[in-house]
Amino acid sequence: MPDIFDHLTPGEAPTQSVFCMCRPTYLSTKISNNVFMKGEKPDVPLACNQFDRLAHIIEALGVEVVELPPDPKCQDATFVANVGLAIGKTFVLANYKAPGRACEIEPARKFFTSMGYNCIQPPFFYEGFADVQPWKHGVYFGGWGLFSTNEAFDWIEQQCGVKIVRIHEINPKVYHEDCVLRVVDEENFIVCKSGIDADSLKTLKKLGNVILTPEGIETTGITNCVLIPEKRLCLSGALNLNQPDYSKAMDFLLETMDKLGYDCIFVQCSAFEPSGGDLSCLINPLTHAAE
Repeated sequence: MPDIFDHLTPGEAPTQSVFCMCRPTYLSTKISNNVFMKGEKPDVPLACNQFDRLAHIIEALGVEVVELPPDPKCQDATFVANVGLAIGKTFVLANYKAPGRACEIEPARKFFTSMGYNCIQPPFFYEGFADVQPWKHGVYFGGWGLFSTNEAFDWIEQQCGVKIVRIHEINPKVYHEDCVLRVVDEENFIVCKSGIDADSLKTLKKLGNVILTPEGIETTGITNCVLIPEKRLCLSGALNLNQPDYSKAMDFLLETMDKLGYDCIFVQCSAFEPSGGDLSCLINPLTHAAE
C-alpha cells in the first residue's frame, strides 16, 4: 500500500480530505454493544450497496477513499470512525469498551502502519474519531462518559502534544461525540443538548456559536454528518422522507448549513440502523495536522 505521506515534508499532514472506510461484508448484530442493537439481523447486501454508493459519491467529489479490509471476525469493522484517530503521522488506535470490537485493533494497526503511520494505543478506554474531533490548530473536543474516558484523553494529550476539551456525554441513545456535536468551523458548533451535561454546554457556548438542534430529532443522525471543508459540502445520512423527525432534521440541516456556506448531500444509510450506525460512523478522516 502506498505511503500517504510520500510527498509531504516531515510532520506535515495531507491538506485535502482522505477518508478511510471499511466495507460491511461481515456486518452483524450478534454481539449487542449499544442500545439500538436488539437482535434485528442487518440486510448485508443492502448495507454493501449503500456503502458503495456513499464511497462513489465521495470519490466523485474528488476525495480519496482508502479502504481498510474487512475481517470476518469483526462484525462492526465497517464503523471505522471508532477504530482510532489520525493526528499528523500518528494514528491513535482505539481501546474498545464495547464488547466484540477488540478484534479490530490488530488489522487496523497493520493497515495504518502500511500507510506510513506510527500507531500507538492508550491503556484506557476510548473509541477514536467518533469521540474526538478537531476544533482548531492543536485543539480537539473529546466526548467522555459512555465509551471513552478522561484518562485516555490525558494520555493522548501527553503523547501527541495536543489539547482536548472535554465534553461529558450523558445520553445512551447518542453515545458518541459525533452523535451530539458537529464542529463546523472554529466558531460554529451544532449541538444536541440532550446528549451532554449542562457544564459541557456552557463550555461550548463560551468557545463559540452553539447551534442547538430541535428537540426530538437526536437519533436521526443530525450531527452524524461529515464535512468536506475544501468543497464546502456536508454529507448526511438523515434521509428518510417518510418519517417526520427525519424530515425535520433535513430541514434543520439544510437551513443551518446554508447559513454557514455549506451545501448538503443526503445519502441513504438505513441498512446500518440495526447496528446503531450512521454516516459519520462509516468514515474516518485522515487529515488532522501534526503539532
